[in-house]
Amino acid sequence: MEVVISRVNLFLQHWDNPAPIGKTLRACMQALQLQCGCQGCPLAKKFYPMGELCDHSWVTSFWECVSVYNIMIEIDCDELPLPRANDQMLMRMAIYPWGIRWVSCEVLTDC
Repeated sequence: MEVVISRVNLFLQHWDNPAPIGKTLRACMQALQLQCGCQGCPLAKKFYPMGELCDHSWVTSFWECVSVYNIMIEIDCDELPLPRANDQMLMRMAIYPWGIRWVSCEVLTDC
């Protein structure tokens, strides 16, 4: 549990920092948003099933840790803008309403 606390502390310290580590965290978070099909902050959502489809990174591991221990992280995370009216995120459409097979979801994240 001490490791989790230190990871949360490190994340919160550097999230809004204009230094390279802060920029790297923001870039990783944006990549995570694209991979898991989440417009808002992925850390506010459960890790499973979407997190398992994402590439492994420190932020993905941090998301899993936060989700497992039910830690709420409230940060100012930019929402991904949708390019056109009535667009939706593919992963949200694929997993939640219809429960599409796992292999199909892995293919969607690679697109």
